[in-house]
Amino acid sequence: MNKRLFLAFAIAVSGFSVADAQVEVHKGLKWDAGTGLLLKENAKPVRASRGTSLSADSTQGRFIITVTDAEAALDSIAILGGEARRINDKLVTARIPYNKIEAVAALQSVTYIEAAHKSYPALDNARKSTRADSVHAGIELETPYTGEGVIVAVIDQGFQYDHRAFRDDEGNSRILAVWNRYAGEEEPTTDISSSHDGITDSYGHGTHVAGIAAGSVVRGNDYSGMAPGADIVMVPSTLYPDEILEDAQWIKEFAEAEGKPWVLNMSYASNMGPHDGTTTYEQTMDGFCGAGALMVGAMGDDGGSKLHVAHTFEAAGDSVYLLFSNTPPLGYNYAALWGMAADGEQHLNVEFMVYNAETKTFRTMEDLPDGWGVEGEISANNQKENYVIWAYPDTLATLLGEEKNNLYAGLKITSKDASAGFHAWLNYVDSFVTMDGYGLEGDSEYLVAQGSANIPRAIGVGSYDNRERWKTFSDSTFETKVSPGAISYFSSPGPSLGSDLKPTVMAPGYYVISSYNRYSTMMYPDGVVMDDDYVVAAVDDDGNALDYASASVETSHFYGVMSGTSMAAPAVSGILALWLQANPKLTPEDVVEIISKTAIRDEYTGGVQGDWTPTTGYGKIDAYAGLKMALEKLAANNHDLTMPTTQPVTLKKGADKWRILFNVAEENVKVSLYSLANGEVSRTTLDEVSPGDETVIDLNAYTPGVYIIKIVTPNATVTRKVVVSH
Repeated sequence: MNKRLFLAFAIAVSGFSVADAQVEVHKGLKWDAGTGLLLKENAKPVRASRGTSLSADSTQGRFIITVTDAEAALDSIAILGGEARRINDKLVTARIPYNKIEAVAALQSVTYIEAAHKSYPALDNARKSTRADSVHAGIELETPYTGEGVIVAVIDQGFQYDHRAFRDDEGNSRILAVWNRYAGEEEPTTDISSSHDGITDSYGHGTHVAGIAAGSVVRGNDYSGMAPGADIVMVPSTLYPDEILEDAQWIKEFAEAEGKPWVLNMSYASNMGPHDGTTTYEQTMDGFCGAGALMVGAMGDDGGSKLHVAHTFEAAGDSVYLLFSNTPPLGYNYAALWGMAADGEQHLNVEFMVYNAETKTFRTMEDLPDGWGVEGEISANNQKENYVIWAYPDTLATLLGEEKNNLYAGLKITSKDASAGFHAWLNYVDSFVTMDGYGLEGDSEYLVAQGSANIPRAIGVGSYDNRERWKTFSDSTFETKVSPGAISYFSSPGPSLGSDLKPTVMAPGYYVISSYNRYSTMMYPDGVVMDDDYVVAAVDDDGNALDYASASVETSHFYGVMSGTSMAAPAVSGILALWLQANPKLTPEDVVEIISKTAIRDEYTGGVQGDWTPTTGYGKIDAYAGLKMALEKLAANNHDLTMPTTQPVTLKKGADKWRILFNVAEENVKVSLYSLANGEVSRTTLDEVSPGDETVIDLNAYTPGVYIIKIVTPNATVTRKVVVSH
């Protein structure tokens, strides 16, 4: 995985100045702890070689700023050399030179500045995956609902705009608009490029995700998305939250101008935050949601990782230690610690320490001339004390002149009063460690992804395993060791520290087949390699299947395997587009209610329908049952129907029974079953049918053979063949 995708801040850290051992906790300041670290560094030369993503400007940072007057703030920030965008009357996003942060904070119109922590695509680290059918949780579902008239928006990286998965039967693009923020485009466009977004080192993540949610039906395979008739909006993103706010605001306004309901897919994650939904970013994103305006967030892929610690003290003066890995994958330790009390008071004393495993001694940061960083504050958003920690093991070893393998950066946390407590998180694939009896052991709890699933009204999606094996494009069979239906080992669990239950629901995310970006160079410098085990199929421009010999890396359109909650989230986004087509007034609260009453609980999730757990939410999403309830809500609320009467029913075909769901109100309906040998064998007449009503044909009552089901309404006739084989 390319490290650039996972850097948490677009800042360069050149070391930290000497300070007292105990971290000073700031209260009543106009900036958060992350901004405080930037201020601490402002007086030093910035080294672009450390901690800076290649897409970031090493002379300025990115911020979300609460204001009293947006227009006044925009003008003032511009005068100070920054760039800002209005989100609403009380919020702007800004790029500000580091040496102007204090000047911006001093503006009368500025209330609070928060540093923007970058998210990363929620893709499983091993790049394992399996296929996703056109309707995963309801694979037997035959439905006229395709998402037509609904916008599926995807904020991500690595889009191949011209992939056959994003064209209709006539070859026209189904992408309504693109805003390439990663490339620095100032405005969106409806002039869709015949190429890609230019982000080639992202595994083609966005292409795969968009294909799962809304990939087109093509003749050459059955790897279409959940909502193959939906309109698509793509936003290639830097994945900084300030920008994502701007993206989401535009998506909402664009969909409203089009007069269409919308669902936004967010397959990215971070652990840097309070995990309670109170950040300015999360509250603002939450405000964009509403009737016909839904968001879906990946839970993250940190299940099993020791990224979290929680502790409650028994007495004042008690102390515990946190130790960080001395070989962090990204080269630095980056952590956040949040007190449990939301009363605006300091209950913890926090000291930066370095433990030497050889001498079994601690050194405080008073001994260190450079190479550490801790900043404390009382958060203006939730009134909890917050500490941000940044350390470089290599730098510490160099400065101390000692062997890095013996050194562990960490914290000593001491309670100022009884019953004080804290939660702490590391960002991405790092781990808390224990050494010689020191250091609390990490766990994998409370890992609801910041920036996506942790948005209060977003639907948080975890992953379950999907497929044991697949045939590769080069005609070999790839065997996995998963049990289809089992909860994926990497799926981040909850709960949230806020009031919303996360995860909401589970969907297939481990071993998913979807559209592949042929321009991606993440694994191979020249793009797709056709004999890779994770490439499974190719089609030509017309959607016809190609064999290995006739396919071309330069011109063909590929399908392949990826894994992660990144893949589970768009499965739900696509299904919600189907529900929105049936009922365009659905709210986030409606969706949670539908999921809670229809999600499947089985041997892997445990419990019964309606139960919620922090590992599996309400269970596995059921597209058909949810669609039925969405229609019932439509009828109950007397909303206008969106389905034409030429498609009066939705069918769910099972081995033992067929369920016939009525999409529209009908005065009378006749349902008949015909045997090819004996003619009509049953007839049911229904009067005054409402949307969401259902009738069932039990096939166990009939002898084996071929039958025809015929459904006749005043406006349409539907016939289907069914084989009874029991």
